[in-house]
Amino acid sequence: MLSDMKIWILIVGMAIVTYVPRMIPLLIFSKINLPPWLESWLKYIPVGIFSALVFPDIFIRNQMFSMTINNIELISSILVFAIAFKTRSLGLSVIVGIISYWVLGEVINV
Repeated sequence: MLSDMKIWILIVGMAIVTYVPRMIPLLIFSKINLPPWLESWLKYIPVGIFSALVFPDIFIRNQMFSMTINNIELISSILVFAIAFKTRSLGLSVIVGIISYWVLGEVINV
């Protein structure tokens, strides 16, 4: 069994290991000016990462590409996209996504 002191040392160590790799690039890049082409390129990274995380969950079912009518993830995503585009409200988009996913899951019974 770990003692209280070892647990605190472990927590502080994990915090340092998590914090330092994020802080070093911030300190380095805050002092230099990046070329405009690099800054514009870096703006696409969050969208690319988000797409890479979300698209497989939306379009792949049973290890196959799926755009069928019973793909509740796809239908919910289309509804959320429409609401987000129209209202620009993150809260409303999340609520619509949760409710539409639940209702479609009950109706389609997947």
